[in-house]
Amino acid sequence: MDELLQRLAIYSKQQGDKAAVIIDDVVYTYRDLWQSIHKVEMVNIRQSNTDNVQSVITDNITDTITGHIEVVCAETLMPSTMVIQTKQIWLQLTQWLQCLVEGRRPILCHPDLEPSRVALLEQTYLKGQTIPQGADFGVLSSGTTGLPKVLWRSLRSWTDFFSAQNQIFKVDEATVLFWQGSLSFTGNLNSLLSVLYEGGTAVTSQHMSPRTWMRLSEAWQVTHWYLLPTKLRLLVGVLQHPLQALRLIFTGSQTLDHKLLKQLQCTQPQIEFILYYGASELNYITYCTAAEWLAEPNTVGYPFPGVTVTLDDTGLIYVDTPFGIEEIELPYTVGDEGAWSETGRLCFKGRRSAMINRGGYKVSIPYLESTLLSIEGVVDGAVIGVPDELRGEQPIAFLVPDGERPLPDIVADMAMRFTSKDRPKSIVWLKHLPLTACSKVDTKQLRSIYETSLSKHDNNI
Repeated sequence: MDELLQRLAIYSKQQGDKAAVIIDDVVYTYRDLWQSIHKVEMVNIRQSNTDNVQSVITDNITDTITGHIEVVCAETLMPSTMVIQTKQIWLQLTQWLQCLVEGRRPILCHPDLEPSRVALLEQTYLKGQTIPQGADFGVLSSGTTGLPKVLWRSLRSWTDFFSAQNQIFKVDEATVLFWQGSLSFTGNLNSLLSVLYEGGTAVTSQHMSPRTWMRLSEAWQVTHWYLLPTKLRLLVGVLQHPLQALRLIFTGSQTLDHKLLKQLQCTQPQIEFILYYGASELNYITYCTAAEWLAEPNTVGYPFPGVTVTLDDTGLIYVDTPFGIEEIELPYTVGDEGAWSETGRLCFKGRRSAMINRGGYKVSIPYLESTLLSIEGVVDGAVIGVPDELRGEQPIAFLVPDGERPLPDIVADMAMRFTSKDRPKSIVWLKHLPLTACSKVDTKQLRSIYETSLSKHDNNI
């Protein structure tokens, strides 16, 4: 039995009444967690007209806490895989763990992935494919612009890293972590498991409500937040006073901006920030403190223990790590560009493919977004490229205003900040940015909004 499962079994006996997971004030103890994993019954049904095996996961006992029975079915395209798709966080966790207990390889599917795309994913990545021998489970890429990829991992690629990871994020048995979003997002699942590994408590909400997140953080004396900048921006508007128990926020550094960090520091002066750079294929790569990030713009810090980072002659970031996905050729690059600072820290320049080709002139999407977010009156923002008959592609900005500064003043600021070559062609004003289940900006939905939006300001570029 893997060390994580061994620890959960021990915790169910030694601290069985301690809260393991709290979902919207419903408390699941370590005893509940261990018992729920073993209450799920796996049933194999062989269809008469095919060699495929259909696996059905059912809870054969009414859950004593929720009083509810859930049934989830998924076709297994290989004898040892299980695709799990449900919006219920408790089911995501217990079914995933149950598959590990049974020796099956679970794949948590994004809840907002349409059935047709789930079928295409199975056809593309699972049917007739060979699973790497060392794989214990599959994770999906975020899939914001296309079909998610299945990446195979061993459980040890995470658990062997937990000691170093938890030391840096200061996670231990006293930790009460708040996260929000589906466990199909690798960062959420990893963070939750790292807390359970130490015997701590994890708190979440099924609701997209920053006020609910705040209430839960106060009610359960949350000590850590793991939230991406997209979620932190939503919280800034409801942060009225310091949360006395909250002492650390760890979040991705690539999409953070100075204004957001300063706002959080102003309302929560007691908090320590750890900003990381990572990738689903590689795990955590580098990290830095807020002070280091503010002192060196775009820094993502120093490598995590056991991780080596190098740059090729073109500035591509290559990573060598024992904690990556299966059958990966090391050193590996996800296509990000970087540079070394004078202090030896890695500076992140962005994804090489995150460019808009505007009539032969390359416009950096990360540059546009970071500049837009620095403008007074802009609460949140994102940029996508859309087809253009004349120039091939044009940048479109989606901005969330604060409702106080006049929109013409924001537009005037944009004219001052950008050259005519960089300035977005159009602005779409939104109340909030649409997010995927993985807490990433939903670019597919942004494209649909642009095509149907009447509330656009055309810069006539």
